[in-house]
Amino acid sequence: MITLNFGLANVTDLPIRNLPTGLYRAQITKAEIVAGKDGREPQLEIAWKVAEGDHTGTERKEWLGTTVKDPTNEKSVKGLIGVYADLLLSVGFTADQIKATTMQIAQVAQAITGRTACVRWQDGDRDANVRPRANFVKPAQYALELEDLRKVGAEEYARAKNEAAAKAAQSVGAAVLAAVPGVGAPAGLPVLPAVGLPAAASAVPGLPGLPGLPGRPAAPAAPAAPAAPAAPAAPAAPTAAPAAPAALAGLAGMPGLPAGLAGLAGLPGMG
Repeated sequence: MITLNFGLANVTDLPIRNLPTGLYRAQITKAEIVAGKDGREPQLEIAWKVAEGDHTGTERKEWLGTTVKDPTNEKSVKGLIGVYADLLLSVGFTADQIKATTMQIAQVAQAITGRTACVRWQDGDRDANVRPRANFVKPAQYALELEDLRKVGAEEYARAKNEAAAKAAQSVGAAVLAAVPGVGAPAGLPVLPAVGLPAAASAVPGLPGLPGLPGRPAAPAAPAAPAAPAAPAAPAAPTAAPAAPAALAGLAGMPGLPAGLAGLAGLPGMG
């Protein structure tokens, strides 16, 4: 029979409440490196709870990656460093202190535990494919956004942030779909024309060097306007039919040619 060790569970006397999108002062209660799920790389797990206001005591967790796919990619490495710099700034470290420091991610976990952080919380929306997440922001940014929140009100601030997050998620989803062969662009998004036609395609008439569509014959040129007929000359006195020239031998039987004339020998398709 199993023994119930309640110390392993998240047991609290407080009710489970929704945490609206907004700005919060939060105490980081625990930070540690945990194994990634399904064989993924380890992550930094940050447990935090709201430290003041109507939602005091509401607890949440956030996970940050600990590595990049290509450690030789300077842009990716700088991006990861920036995430952890924002985290350290949010708990009160100054930019000068951070720039003068080199540390392992496990040391970051120790440095932030027990501190109060500035958090911009984004409540999730499953229908809009937006997951709940905590954005750790620097105190100066927190104060600036807090002024905006007070001007428009908490509800309007949350509505605007949720709407922006939903649009961002939609744009990312559309970009992913557009990159999948055979999947069209979602409704409301422009369909980009394909580029790069096969070199083996027949040339388009009038455009030298520009390949045409494969498997389609070139469009015929527009017929020229017929010239006005010339006035008929007076018929000459009948004479004996001249003998066919040697260069015109072989044109006998072609429609539209007078009897006795032959086609140009050796031209394919004429005969």
